[in-house]
Amino acid sequence: MQFILKILLVAFIAGINFSYFAFAQADNEETIARPKIEYKPEKLRDPFASYLLKEAPPQEIKGVDQELMPQEEVKIDTSSIMVQGTIWGNIPMAIINDNVLSVGDQINGGKIIKIDKKGVTIDFSGQIVDLSVVDVEPENDKKQGG
Repeated sequence: MQFILKILLVAFIAGINFSYFAFAQADNEETIARPKIEYKPEKLRDPFASYLLKEAPPQEIKGVDQELMPQEEVKIDTSSIMVQGTIWGNIPMAIINDNVLSVGDQINGGKIIKIDKKGVTIDFSGQIVDLSVVDVEPENDKKQGG
């Protein structure tokens, strides 16, 4: 027990000495004078402001050809075009209004740009129209059924 008391006494005395040196050293330190820096964004740009130009309505744009401006879509009447079938071979063809046509041919002011199993794709001055094959019953079947 005496041995433990001696160790505690030595530790207590050592703690007092270390704390004395620590406080003495803190009092003798010189403080470093640092300049005070203030942020002044007077000449800098705002990172959150949008610097993109706002689009003007088409009527306000001067010096632009109105032909180049997007036009309203015109409804194309495809009721007169009937895709009756497609033909597969070296060159795909379609039977449209009782005529055999291939890719690149013109029909009702449009140009055939694609023929596949589902139907025909026609370009009417930039407007693309997909027409599918129509099921047509032969007239002979109608007469026999009635």
